[in-house]
Amino acid sequence: MRCMLIMKIDLKKYIREVLRSRPLLAKGLQKLGIRVFPSQANFILADFGPGAVQLVHKLERKGILLRARRDFPREGFVRVSVGTRADTRRLLRAIEALL
Repeated sequence: MRCMLIMKIDLKKYIREVLRSRPLLAKGLQKLGIRVFPSQANFILADFGPGAVQLVHKLERKGILLRARRDFPREGFVRVSVGTRADTRRLLRAIEALL
């Protein structure tokens, strides 16, 4: 039972962290010129434009996983999961270095 309580507390802490990180991620992507769509989920849909698939592959080589959406009318849309603020800062630095 104690383990379940600790897991519940950790989950609540993680949820608060993600809620703080989501606007940081959205604003950071927008500052890089990437179109971001409003989200209440634990991910953001972003339009990286025609080079999205290549960018996703380059980030993957750095250990950062994003999901290019191939089910949209055109290339460029990427699902970006919201993590911790430290994860978000690392992601934004990596994207900026590749743009």
